[in-house]
Amino acid sequence: MEAYKEQYPVGSRVRVVDAERLKNFQQTWKYHNKLMPEQLQYAGRSAEVAKVGFYHGGDVLYELRGCLGIWHEQCLEPDINGNGLFVTSTLIEEHNRVFDEARALVLGEIIIQDGFQCNAGCRKSVRSKLERAIKLFSRVLEINPKNWSAMWLAGKVHQRLGDHCTALAWFKRSYEVNPSQADVAREASISAMYLGSSEEAIFYAYGALQSRPSDKGLRANLALAFLLAGRLDDAKVAIDNPLAGNSIDQIATTLRAMIDHFIDSGQAPPNTTEALESYWKKR
Repeated sequence: MEAYKEQYPVGSRVRVVDAERLKNFQQTWKYHNKLMPEQLQYAGRSAEVAKVGFYHGGDVLYELRGCLGIWHEQCLEPDINGNGLFVTSTLIEEHNRVFDEARALVLGEIIIQDGFQCNAGCRKSVRSKLERAIKLFSRVLEINPKNWSAMWLAGKVHQRLGDHCTALAWFKRSYEVNPSQADVAREASISAMYLGSSEEAIFYAYGALQSRPSDKGLRANLALAFLLAGRLDDAKVAIDNPLAGNSIDQIATTLRAMIDHFIDSGQAPPNTTEALESYWKKR
């Protein structure tokens, strides 16, 4: 006789089926361990398998963490991530450990807030460390394809290495998962400006400002995106809002001077950050 075998071992994650299927099972199951009415509230819920048992005859019964009651296998389905991996507690632990390791590698080598750091000529030891972090972030995303923080940090690493094309791709992926995070949109706009992708730069700069309307640095960032796109009137409107803080005032003053220069001269501004900086230093 074949031994009983559960489909979902203890520690794995499952998802309770949708409300329609769960209610149908409750109405049609006439045997042991009928579903209680309060179990219907857990339809669609993801949970960890806490205990597995076998009813006489081989029916597999489960207890789930955070979901009261006894659950039949017919009421559950595997909680599988976007890469087809069956999520288990062991996999979750690996995800957290690898993410922490990768984050520790990049801290001190990238600027996390209020700016970016770009240096394609970093020391070999630093580059090796950052490349190791990229591999670790890739593993994190194999386990959890929705980890926007890992995408954002991977983008910051590529930005640090001077690869704005790859950085922008990571920031765009992160934005798709979490469009309300201003830091993600800001970095996407910065990399887009380095690449001369004006419309993308404006889109993400505006999105960042929408998330934090009172952030004066983000307003200056939007003004720069408009300037590089040649939309000088829009740039002037954006930068003429009051900006607080000495460092931001200095940026605002320079931006205002640039905008006025191109308006007065009738010249079209360069369309990348690097070209604009080079032009401004030589004038």
